[in-house]
Amino acid sequence: MRSIRGVITDGACRDVRQARELGFPVFARAQVPVTARGRLRQKSYGGPVALGNVAVHPGDLVPADEGGVVVVPRGRAADVLEAARGLAGREAAIEAEVRAGVPLPRAMRDARLAGTEEK
Repeated sequence: MRSIRGVITDGACRDVRQARELGFPVFARAQVPVTARGRLRQKSYGGPVALGNVAVHPGDLVPADEGGVVVVPRGRAADVLEAARGLAGREAAIEAEVRAGVPLPRAMRDARLAGTEEK
């Protein structure tokens, strides 16, 4: 309702599942059954925040899923996307080999994981 798209907290939160069912993504370090009502106060809006020991600035990208959260500075987004696409391609090739019956140690050749092709 107030243009908030989701919550990432370096702390605990309650009702995470219910919030996600409403289409409001919540990523928290832990879940607790206790409300924060009356104990939290907004200090500022639109400025940098700390997520753990990482500074997050307005405009930074903060993709998150159940596997974790990553902060990508706005100025590095294109480089990070290119690297992520390369890694995803290598991982897809490994998965295809495993599905085709190649033993996992052979499919996960160190050279390919490092981003180079084995000769």
